[in-house]
Amino acid sequence: MGSTLYRALAAGLLAALLGACGSSAPVNQGAGSGGVSEPGCASPLPPVAMSSGLSITDQEPSDFDATATPTPTPTTTIAFTLMLPQRCPGDQFPLILQSHGYGGTRLTAIAANGTLDPTVAHFNSIDDLVMALPYYGYVVISYDERGHGTPFPGMASNNARIIDPAAETQDAEALMDWAYYHRNAAPDPDDPSTPDPSTYVQSFVEAQDSGIPRDIVVGTIGYSYGGGFEFPLEQLDPRVDTMVPNGTWNDLLYSLLPGDSVKLGFDSLLCLLASPIPDVGGNVNNTPLVANLCNLVGPQGPAAATVRTRQDMITDASLPTALPRPARDANELLDFFYAHSNQYFQTPTRDGAALDPRDVPGTMSPELLALPGFAGASFRPAPVIPSPVRPTPITALLLQGNRDNLFNLADAYLNYQYLRTSVGPGKASGIHLLTTEGGHMNPLALQVQGTANCGAVVGLYSILAWLDYNLKGIASANYSGIPQLCISVTPTPAANTAPANSQLTGLLLSDGNIPLGDQGGAGGGISAKAAVVSATVLETGTASNLPTTTPVFVPVGNPISGLKPLPGSGGQTVAVLAGIPTAQVVSVASPLGAAITPVAYIGVGIQRGSSIILVDDQVTPFAALAPVSGSTDCPASLTLPTAGYAGTTAYTPLPTDHCHNRGTNDYPASAVQPAVLLPGIGEPLRNGDQLGLLFYENHVQYLPVNSGGVLTGLPNPYTVSLYNVQLPVLIPGVYPNSSLSGAAALP
Repeated sequence: MGSTLYRALAAGLLAALLGACGSSAPVNQGAGSGGVSEPGCASPLPPVAMSSGLSITDQEPSDFDATATPTPTPTTTIAFTLMLPQRCPGDQFPLILQSHGYGGTRLTAIAANGTLDPTVAHFNSIDDLVMALPYYGYVVISYDERGHGTPFPGMASNNARIIDPAAETQDAEALMDWAYYHRNAAPDPDDPSTPDPSTYVQSFVEAQDSGIPRDIVVGTIGYSYGGGFEFPLEQLDPRVDTMVPNGTWNDLLYSLLPGDSVKLGFDSLLCLLASPIPDVGGNVNNTPLVANLCNLVGPQGPAAATVRTRQDMITDASLPTALPRPARDANELLDFFYAHSNQYFQTPTRDGAALDPRDVPGTMSPELLALPGFAGASFRPAPVIPSPVRPTPITALLLQGNRDNLFNLADAYLNYQYLRTSVGPGKASGIHLLTTEGGHMNPLALQVQGTANCGAVVGLYSILAWLDYNLKGIASANYSGIPQLCISVTPTPAANTAPANSQLTGLLLSDGNIPLGDQGGAGGGISAKAAVVSATVLETGTASNLPTTTPVFVPVGNPISGLKPLPGSGGQTVAVLAGIPTAQVVSVASPLGAAITPVAYIGVGIQRGSSIILVDDQVTPFAALAPVSGSTDCPASLTLPTAGYAGTTAYTPLPTDHCHNRGTNDYPASAVQPAVLLPGIGEPLRNGDQLGLLFYENHVQYLPVNSGGVLTGLPNPYTVSLYNVQLPVLIPGVYPNSSLSGAAALP
């Protein structure tokens, strides 16, 4: 594949991943938030972005891998931009700490004014908001994550470790320390760095006397990688008062290796951003383990299409010839990604097995400490995981895209549920979730990113009002209008044309509970379930897999019927498929005894007349692999429903069966509780719609961007059975605590 095509793919990735797309003319922000800040003196200094020469030196190694290039140093330097609002002597403001997506860089300028445009693509709009925040009375620090911010790979003085709690999180803490020590007009006498007064830069950040050392008023915001930094920081540093993560992960093993199958589509695209190939030129310097994987599945990996499963990845990454160095074993690979996830803070074991002590965040190997310059060096203490109890509960506004091909709504669900339970009794109302039609779009799947809005709930206005309330105590109409939970139910076909905001529809659930599985037992719920769904998918001969590939469709439940017209809808009827579909067991095998491991690619579908809709573009793989040695998945026996749910029957799981999402520790609480989560979805329905599951031989989301893999995958015949399949369907306005927001949700 030529460099010109690689550049085109890289440009497409950046547009999809970072939200870089055009926008219409700006519209003014609605009234009701804190508003543009007013000066408190006759001659205030104007807003400014200081983007040159500012950095902190963190007392953590530049990499924890002694084999890294360049050779690790005992300290790490992180460059940042300081954005200051209009200010007078003695002013103090809340701090917003922001970082970028993988392959991105820090923001270096402020907006021309405080105007916000809610029609801009989701991720781009977050950058626009951050650059406008100084006009609303906020100090902003935007910083380069480790391994980022240089023009080409190999030029960074430190390495990306994919939001390591012992590395990237410590960098963010050091930045908050800098803001605290520089908050006044002169160097703080307690500042251990004792800055030169002639080069001193005042941060104007507001401190607070909470009993927490070096406490400041601070919120965090970002998307993708820049959303990922927020969760471990919130866990490990009680100074964070609120966070607004957008489109990020709960468990990197689930996101990058779902169902033990490598998500080659986005994994390959991400590796384009770190590619050393001339004329491709990423700007990420990865730690050796991540560089090894990118060499397998990135554009430089000639056999990327064969790295389909967890075992393929472990085998190839552990070969003596793997560069820049082979993986030590399976544990090193799996522990690395799991320990850099919010899920690790929830359960510091991986599928029931303790992590290898060598892989625990903060562990320094003898090889590392033997490097020049490390003798006698002082380091920040390794993070305590699980983290200590926070003195005050965090508040959080989460935004996640329904059609996000990298971090789907199951990630958001797990983060949201964990935060709601961890903040303590009576505090769950401080955790909100909005789903959108934005996020990580895969250009190979012909996706187009939507905005940060959910129905009539405007994402940008909600975020600004959220920060005003949680960091300044300013209530507003925009703040009171933020729902506890909004699930976008905009039709998938319309969403992929980037609909106007007037076409968006959201399902509001005031109790904040995400529908999980079948809702037939609830008032206003419609039952959609099947005791077993089975399919046989045979190879097509060419294994062609364009986005238009025809899947096998198997119905679940009865066609939708009996819906009454919505008021003011002109006679149209509507229900919604909204929430988390579930299954109790997924069993995959090869019908022909094929040499390669079969992988079932499964999505939720709608048969509407002669058309088939893959709901929200979401496909989940399940490989016929046994769990990793030492970890657990299925119990020895299960109780499954019989046909029609008329009774139950005993089932002995096969070693290769999936009984939960591996890596998430989401085990069944009982023998009948559904435990496999499919990606969360939102879609309007009408009379006559037949719900079901779609089964693909291959899918573009799981094929690489090289080796011809965009168009062709390896033949992948399989048989699959899913037991106790449940889809969440309900009637808005009749289902408890539900209503529609925005346009009528009409298919």
